[in-house]
Amino acid sequence: VLRAAETGLDPGRRNTWVAIMILKAALLRSISKSDDPALVLAGLTPPDGVADSPETSAEIDYATAELQLAAGNYAGAVQPLTALAVRRGISDRTRALAVAAAAEALAVTGKAGAALHLVEEHWGLLRAPFPAPDQSIILNRLFYAFYAAGDLKRALRFVRENTDSAEDAYHGTAGELVWGVVRAAAGESDAAIEALEPAVSQLRFRDPQDLLPLAAALLSYAHGLSGNTARASVYQRLAPRFRNRPFWHAARVTEFFRILARQDREKETAARALVQMAEEAEARGNVSFALGCYEAAASRGDLGAAAQLARLAPKATGRWAETLASYAKGMLGSDPWVLLEAAEGAAQLGHHLLAHHAAGQVRTVSPAGGGSIARRAAAVENAAYRRLLRENSLQNMLA
Repeated sequence: VLRAAETGLDPGRRNTWVAIMILKAALLRSISKSDDPALVLAGLTPPDGVADSPETSAEIDYATAELQLAAGNYAGAVQPLTALAVRRGISDRTRALAVAAAAEALAVTGKAGAALHLVEEHWGLLRAPFPAPDQSIILNRLFYAFYAAGDLKRALRFVRENTDSAEDAYHGTAGELVWGVVRAAAGESDAAIEALEPAVSQLRFRDPQDLLPLAAALLSYAHGLSGNTARASVYQRLAPRFRNRPFWHAARVTEFFRILARQDREKETAARALVQMAEEAEARGNVSFALGCYEAAASRGDLGAAAQLARLAPKATGRWAETLASYAKGMLGSDPWVLLEAAEGAAQLGHHLLAHHAAGQVRTVSPAGGGSIARRAAAVENAAYRRLLRENSLQNMLA
């Protein structure tokens, strides 16, 4: 339809032409395997003697950077997006979109500190009353920035604070999915299942953002965590393919949880697949995702992955990277104090499964008796244990 309409359009009317060509590039990226959307955007350079308005120029730059994000080139998108975030003479809408995208790109490339600082610096702009579609994009990118930064508690708090005013982002067909992402990543299987079951049911009937593959992968993993391998297998089999070409991050997170969902049956195969994903992500500069894959493989007994985690984590910034560096160092050196530091750091960020693993390892490598370190590790381990399954909770035990 768009190609048929193109013949009647006037490229000389830059504002209209550029807007439609940006939409064309987005469509080609999503559905086409032959045409190159980057060529469409590259062809938007104004002819000699014509100068675009600052806003039109900014929209082209943003669309080009977003195309890089979609392909997984977060490292290449950081500089253009951070420059757009402070460019003068453009609309608040374009700047806010650029800030949110830059925060996600910084977080995915392992610069969590810079990502969180950018969000805080522009918080007033990000909370401005933009049209619903733009607000949805901004809030989803910010959520993934907090998620990639490893701060699950802040991601959860962010969702709570914004659900009332962001219906397109968090209510309706995929409303429970963001809760499920955080709960599953934290290892809270019952809470994840509670959020994801209705999400999957609704997404089967209406899924405008092509989220069902991710939701099914998360639900399969959550059932596996709770010990229900039969249900995990069901959702593993039912998980559909993406209808359209997904963004790199969405595709990789989906595959990550699919691998974790089958870990008990194919533990060694799963660990190898996680390491391969980590290596591919690291080669692209997507350090945060690589760290998550190395940690998952290390927690399942792969000491080679632990060595890679120890090598890569110090190159990233933020509390999550520091926690993972301590975890790897403690594992490799059987150091109970460093493992305790990792366990406490993971608990503070909301990573209860990792906190439980690390605190449990403190007990195994501590000297007989253990003393104060054993008591501190037991406190972290017990607190995490109560979060992982509802039947472990203090309320349930008292009842």
